[in-house]
Amino acid sequence: MELIPGLPNDVAIECLIRVPFSQISKAASVSKNWKAEIQLPEFRQRRKAAGFTQPLIAMTRADSNLNEHIRDDDDGGARRLHHYLLKICDPERRFSYEVPSIPGLSKGVPMFCQVAGVGTNLVVIGGYDPVSWKTLNSVFIYDFLTATWRDGAAMPGGQRSFFGSASDGDHRILVAGGHDGNKNALASALMYDVAKNEWVVLRDMARERDECKCIFHRGRFHVVGGYCTDRQGDFESSAEALELDDVDGWKWDELENIHEMDLALTKIEVPGGHSDTVHVQSCCYLEV
Repeated sequence: MELIPGLPNDVAIECLIRVPFSQISKAASVSKNWKAEIQLPEFRQRRKAAGFTQPLIAMTRADSNLNEHIRDDDDGGARRLHHYLLKICDPERRFSYEVPSIPGLSKGVPMFCQVAGVGTNLVVIGGYDPVSWKTLNSVFIYDFLTATWRDGAAMPGGQRSFFGSASDGDHRILVAGGHDGNKNALASALMYDVAKNEWVVLRDMARERDECKCIFHRGRFHVVGGYCTDRQGDFESSAEALELDDVDGWKWDELENIHEMDLALTKIEVPGGHSDTVHVQSCCYLEV
């Protein structure tokens, strides 16, 4: 397989790993050989080791131009429907762009969904349908290499909203806590393998954690804060950690000294141009 005529493949690969992330999908469309090479896990590893991956921030943010008063509440009033866009921000080059719409969702990404970066993929999990407000268990995966969306395996276990999620940056995503269709806080947790497109049900956490936050740090997933069913909105300062290589089946360890980790916020505000601010519902860090 000759990647660039007249050049050894090692030299050709050195050229390809220098392609900016914004042009990766175009490079992958040049030829079948280029696409096959770029899609190899080793390609990203080599690109990252050489320092050519780019740090990005993906966020779901409200688009005030698309808000509509089109849904009636149960009490007969009108509810404002906020439409959310999926934006990619490059903090080093100080620019952002909008990701193409998810097929079948004409009114933006699901409200209160979670986003996670896994390798060269951006994964959108759950949330509410932006029109019907139906709770979704859907998984949508955006591939930066091909600039296309694909469906992932649906999240199992019934309705789950306002859950926490985090990625190990490689191929796994943790989903933990949240609440069910009756607003009961959940102690259950799931693991999604993006490469295998498979979900695994994990052991329950020690306590219910609605609106918790998840982070991945030093080989472990951490679930921070949240609240139980009978203490709505009363966020705790406790946390639990899950060891990925635990041979006993990924046990949860309760953590105590986390009072300085104020991660119980449910939204952040970022500059939105001029004097406005933009409501960000979910965001994640990734390298492409």
